[in-house]
Amino acid sequence: MATTSAATNIGIGMSTKASRPTCGPRKNKPMALRHPERRNGRRLGRSIARTKAGELGYDTFGALCAAQTSRRHRVRSREREGTAHGTSGLVRVLSRPVPEQLFGAWRTFFERISEHGTVALVFEDLHHADSGTLDFIDHLLDWSRGYPLHIVTLARPELLDRRPNWGAGKRNFTSMLLEPLAVPQMRELIAGLVPGLPETAVASIVQRADGIPLYAVETVRMLLAEGRLREQAGTYIPVGDLASLAVPETLTALISSRLDSLDSPDRSLVHDAAVLGQSFTLAALSAVSGAPENELQDRLTGLVKRELLELDPRSPELGQFIFVQALIREVAYNTLSRKDRKTRHLAAARYFEQLGSDELASALAGHFLAAHANAGQGAEADALAAQARIALKAAAVRAAALGAHDQAITFLEQALTVTGDAAEQAGLLEMAGHSATVAARYDKAEELHGRAIELHV
Repeated sequence: MATTSAATNIGIGMSTKASRPTCGPRKNKPMALRHPERRNGRRLGRSIARTKAGELGYDTFGALCAAQTSRRHRVRSREREGTAHGTSGLVRVLSRPVPEQLFGAWRTFFERISEHGTVALVFEDLHHADSGTLDFIDHLLDWSRGYPLHIVTLARPELLDRRPNWGAGKRNFTSMLLEPLAVPQMRELIAGLVPGLPETAVASIVQRADGIPLYAVETVRMLLAEGRLREQAGTYIPVGDLASLAVPETLTALISSRLDSLDSPDRSLVHDAAVLGQSFTLAALSAVSGAPENELQDRLTGLVKRELLELDPRSPELGQFIFVQALIREVAYNTLSRKDRKTRHLAAARYFEQLGSDELASALAGHFLAAHANAGQGAEADALAAQARIALKAAAVRAAALGAHDQAITFLEQALTVTGDAAEQAGLLEMAGHSATVAARYDKAEELHGRAIELHV
């Protein structure tokens, strides 16, 4: 048995209904189609395919397997009747206590096929499967050791929440964790999808995908659907700037479904973390959520196990956490209302403010600016604009002192967006012009100083 677990493995929604076991041996066509005279096989296949509740068998699957049973194995009449009765009954009761004879009937069914070739059963998204399906797989592993049965199960880590010992103690059990693809592999994938895509577009997609193939594929699909990629002479040419990419709707739905599956407190915690940014500390999360740090630790550990978060490898000594993919953080943030965003950003700003560290000036400014952006109109918005302006100016001064004049210009231009007084705007433009001059961006400096002069006149 092989089990594959990965945060990227998003496939068919799995319940007993979505389980697609694949049986062999198989030629070019199902045996029922190549030998229409095998009526017994076709009849048994239809019986399985019509089963209502579990629908474990599909038309092709049932016809193929049943026809093979009829043609190759000539099972004794009593055994065949028991198998047919058991399989049709099994799929109706997989969600309830399953009698051992029903599992035995299905097991016999696959064992008979495997006598003439290896049988492969593939279960996708097993974390959605009901207990009956999981019990049946365990039953096969325990009782069919002498048969060439190969079982492949694909699941997210959530499966281990229900079955912590999944696969433990089983013979010939192999577990594989699918890690995100490396950058060269992602580039190769994109080159196969859209040959000839310019390097700037490839780099943008690779950065957003974070090594997740599905995200790269869906991003390319989105660009094609929106007309932002155009095919020309066998290659693809970007239409417009691809530096800023929105999350495709298909990915939003996928990620939202994962977040919706969380308990309400954990889902709220992910929203709090999303406001703090791609990475955050336990203390900052405590300040935004209002929960004590000792209570948050266990909940964060659970989110790490679900592969929504992980410990930031760049700052293990600080105990920082980081979202596994930037897209998860983006979707979580976008599901918040403007009011909730404002409240959380303001709580984060108060936390960074009370720390009193110049190193956090840019983080403080960013949260005040975001709180203002989500505040609407009125006295509260004016007060937040003033606080954002002060924080952004302080962040610009620090950036300039460190020689990061381009960043200083960015902070000052952001401060201009929340400044209505002409004299104060002129002062900010002069500061930005000075940084542009020091950074040898003379055209930019001339523009900024020119705007400042116009305000003084």
